Amino acid sequence: MGGKQVGFVFAALVVLGIAALIFRFISAEPEKILISGVATLSEETLDKIVIRNNEFETEIEKIDGDWRVGPYPVQRRRFEDMWATTQMFDEAELIAQNPENHPLMGVSPENGTLVEFWNEGDLIEEFFVGDQQFAPIGERIITPWQNFVRLCYLRDPEQDDVYGIFCDFPDRFLPDPRFWKHPLITEIPRDEVESISFRYPEEDFSLRIENSVWVVSQDGAEVGQADSEKMLELLQAVEYLVTSDFPTDDELNRLNFDLADITMFIQVRTGAISRSARLLLLERDEGGYFVKRQGQDYAFIIDDQVAPFILKRIADLLPPPPQSDAEASTSSP
Repeated sequence: MGGKQVGFVFAALVVLGIAALIFRFISAEPEKILISGVATLSEETLDKIVIRNNEFETEIEKIDGDWRVGPYPVQRRRFEDMWATTQMFDEAELIAQNPENHPLMGVSPENGTLVEFWNEGDLIEEFFVGDQQFAPIGERIITPWQNFVRLCYLRDPEQDDVYGIFCDFPDRFLPDPRFWKHPLITEIPRDEVESISFRYPEEDFSLRIENSVWVVSQDGAEVGQADSEKMLELLQAVEYLVTSDFPTDDELNRLNFDLADITMFIQVRTGAISRSARLLLLERDEGGYFVKRQGQDYAFIIDDQVAPFILKRIADLLPPPPQSDAEASTSSP
């Protein structure tokens, strides 16, 4: 697309944004036009939300009182931000009525995000939501959410009217399911960890804290004291281990963690708030590992950048042996 076309699109967006600001100012008068008839949209009144565009689809469903994306718990912070936005839907003010503006506002079938709200099998509400920072159509650069306007747009798919609500941030309704799945593999404070054990095909060993010192043991015998800096690195990784990505549904169905390549068991001390965790790992052909916490029915991926922080060997944890006088003199310049 040529520079003139890009300039035209941006100019149109700026004009639309300014018009929206003017409308918001004018709408402070009694004659402002608000959306009507919107049902109450909350965690208490709904049991499913479907978010889709032309590329992705996410279904978030309440199961036994817990909200899930497939088998994964929902990421609560992002979920609560979404609900904070839906609570403002019944305050939305009329912004535009011309369907030619729909693509610019991110509420067209070509570049909009369709959000459906369900309860007990009934579709309660559905809207195209224009909350995207980028919603291109082909080579056209479209930015419905803009920092100087901070509006999200709503349109009933059967209507031309577009309404606006204040949005402090964009992308409250992302259709990609990866953004909604809870990403934490482990969250165990380092001061709650009592021991860590590893089982590799060719090596088993454990780490246990004794008198404030971490000790490495193998086959019931003490091997030596672990290097304090290397232990700190391991404990920091366990304290907040975040997935690098998620397996696809097909991968998740094919994985057999009964044949885990590596097992890592993190045991917490008595009285700890956190729970002990047994991690089962399978090597990926593409690099990194599939990781499953025993007792859960979903898995994660850690890549080759993350894996070395948690997958330690005995040689990684013991301090280097002291140099002899001969070695020291040989290595010195």
